[in-house]
Amino acid sequence: PCFLSQNKESIRFECEVEIPVPVIENFLQIHEPIQKIRDSFPKNDRWIQRSINFCPGIRILKSDPWETTCMFICSAMKQASE
Repeated sequence: PCFLSQNKESIRFECEVEIPVPVIENFLQIHEPIQKIRDSFPKNDRWIQRSINFCPGIRILKSDPWETTCMFICSAMKQASE
């Protein structure tokens, strides 16, 4: 398992296995300006706006399409079973 936290100055990442910093930066899209990402969100979507206000450092993860599909299916199945 890995642990990720953020404060105003930095992002802290701990993992049981060694992961190169550039891989983490790419996955979190650290070098993408946060305002550019926020500006791409629909302004009339209140849930997205609430999320931005609640968690201003929110990022869209750059994950593999297959991994994303699997996570989506697992998430949907979990919701269906509850």
